[in-house]
Amino acid sequence: MMLISRILILYSTLCLVAYSQQICAHDARPIVIEINQRAQLVDINIKVPASMSADSLPRITIDAQCKGKSESRLRHQSGAFLMSQTVQCEQSIAGRQLNVHFPASNPSLSTLVTLNLENGQQHSQLLAPQQTDWQIPSEESAKGIAWQYTQMGALHILAGWDHLLFVLCLIILAGSPRRIAITATGFTFGHSVTLIATALNWISVPTAFCEILIALSIVFMAVEIAKEDKQLWGYRQPVLVATSFGLLHGFGFASVLDEIGLPQIELFWGLVSFNLGIELGQLAFIITVVTVFKMTSQIPLQQRVKHIPYQTCIYVIGSVAAFWFWQRSISLFYPEV
Repeated sequence: MMLISRILILYSTLCLVAYSQQICAHDARPIVIEINQRAQLVDINIKVPASMSADSLPRITIDAQCKGKSESRLRHQSGAFLMSQTVQCEQSIAGRQLNVHFPASNPSLSTLVTLNLENGQQHSQLLAPQQTDWQIPSEESAKGIAWQYTQMGALHILAGWDHLLFVLCLIILAGSPRRIAITATGFTFGHSVTLIATALNWISVPTAFCEILIALSIVFMAVEIAKEDKQLWGYRQPVLVATSFGLLHGFGFASVLDEIGLPQIELFWGLVSFNLGIELGQLAFIITVVTVFKMTSQIPLQQRVKHIPYQTCIYVIGSVAAFWFWQRSISLFYPEV
């Protein structure tokens, strides 16, 4: 039985490590379209994950009598394709319709549009995979910003497998519902502090370095759980562990917010709403996991095989996180790999 258990754990780990190349946090990020208006000239920059082929990049049109001013330029950089183009528009693009044209079909990715108008206003909009047009607003509103940034915060954590695996480790480590609630609160406090401080430019940490440490934090948690020693630091002080590593994960959240950009006006609501979206996504994940754990605990299993799903889960989490650690470390020194 012990041999079978080890074979099952090894097989599951190898499958998940192989699959982790597809579920890494960066690949889950949306297509990003940045538009900057300079008088009649409009710069359009498109960034798509390298998992998409170069010939499937979208084309952007704006209903403002726009004509191409320069040829599109395509390049590959740090796991993404970047394309830029400048068009000249006879009319203001404020209040006009923007269309996203894919050569074939959208590969099930959301599209984040950030727009900087000539008058200093900034707009952001998250388009669902099936949505290919957007009415550019004439003015920003606090309500619209709050809704958009809440969606973007929730999307980021639910698509960020590294953050989710860390939260899953916290749930396992905490054990009871009361300890889970307190531990999750500590994680929330930690990442909120560094998210806000980084977004307001009070502190700055290299993003690539943080991503490596985030992967390492998951490895640490998996090892703590695998040892099953209740005297270890992680079991005795889960809130302190969650808060400390929450500070680290906050830098990861802030790097995404930096890509999105905060609104020029209503900055407070943009920042608060993005953080709120993260908390709502995290809460939904915790409720789902606790419910699944509760349901699976009702399944009758013999005592000698009860530990197999638990051990498999921990070893898979640790192996995937270790893979991310080495992958991100290599990318830091060899970005073209």
